[in-house]
Amino acid sequence: MEDLDVKSKINDILSLSKSTPVIQRCISALERTQTIETSRDILGNTKEMLYTYRLSVEMHRSVIEGGDDLVNALEKEPGEKVRLNWFKTDKEEFFIFTDPELKRLIGCISYL
Repeated sequence: MEDLDVKSKINDILSLSKSTPVIQRCISALERTQTIETSRDILGNTKEMLYTYRLSVEMHRSVIEGGDDLVNALEKEPGEKVRLNWFKTDKEEFFIFTDPELKRLIGCISYL
């Protein structure tokens, strides 16, 4: 999938989701394309993503904005796979979890 197509789909999913401060900042960052330094698109096993996220939180011993909602969503996620899209601005990193087809937001977290 082409980067602009992925970016557009992510922006659409975020815009249709429950508005939270982290989602609003993510939308703003996506709209300012010049601020995006790196992006990645990973398709992975839902349970492995949840385990990796929990391990990361434990190792860093920090609270991650949007993290509790993400854990709850991943625990309830019926699909075997989730897609993780990541990008970084000069101030913040965003991790957007969606279904594999980029049609439904599972969660959005941010590291400042």
